[in-house]
Amino acid sequence: MQLFDSDGNEIPVPQPPPLEELTHMCELGGQFDECYVYIEFKASELDRESITSGLELNPTKAWNTGELHPIGKKSGTMRILDYGKWFLKIDSTGTSVAETIAKIFASASQDLVTWRTLASKYDGHVSLVGYANNWNREFNLDLLTLSLVVERGLSLNIDAYFQDNDELPNETT
Repeated sequence: MQLFDSDGNEIPVPQPPPLEELTHMCELGGQFDECYVYIEFKASELDRESITSGLELNPTKAWNTGELHPIGKKSGTMRILDYGKWFLKIDSTGTSVAETIAKIFASASQDLVTWRTLASKYDGHVSLVGYANNWNREFNLDLLTLSLVVERGLSLNIDAYFQDNDELPNETT
């Protein structure tokens, strides 16, 4: 490539240093280093059994309002909350988020009326959680994947975290 100033004089372009003299600073672009897809329902009057049977999916964790349940991965620590929650967590690391969402919905009830009813009654949504060890990571959802979420009456939540290579994701639910 040649560069020229406004008078048409060639501007010399310096040659880059040899590769072995360069310092790696970061990588840009690409998918998250760790990804999780959650399907979640949360409400003060939640009925976890009706969600499980209606969706034909077993949750990762679920509790009704006022039930004693464990906090995250901490063994022996329990709590009671004024809301119930039902969620299914799927590790999407190494697989596209779109493929993970499609697999979840394919393995569940195909009754869209049931999905929409549960989603409106119990504040249902899909959460995409991504952990990046470097800059500029992304989720990519095509129109088909978005339509799978929308036709079930679910909202979409995107939760992105940056972590140093030495840090591990925290369990927040």
